[in-house]
Amino acid sequence: MPTILLPRQLAQRASGNTRIDINAENMQVLITKLCDEHPSLREVLLDGKGRISSFIGVFIDGRQLGGDTTLSEVTLEPDNSIQLVAAIAGG
Repeated sequence: MPTILLPRQLAQRASGNTRIDINAENMQVLITKLCDEHPSLREVLLDGKGRISSFIGVFIDGRQLGGDTTLSEVTLEPDNSIQLVAAIAGG
């Protein structure tokens, strides 16, 4: 099943887990299941319309998904590695 890799700042909202395996056939199902298992991730990962926040980078096996990608159309394989990366604000 696909493995989600979380950086520390997101792992804090997932009971400290930096690796989470979730059985999902596409990215929409994977994100929904992840947020159902770890509800505090929802407010960070998703925008007000339920889409991936513009402050989150999504990489599948090292390849970044574009911001206009329809998650339900991104099929997953059991050996996929999905990395969620929070943008760092500076100023």
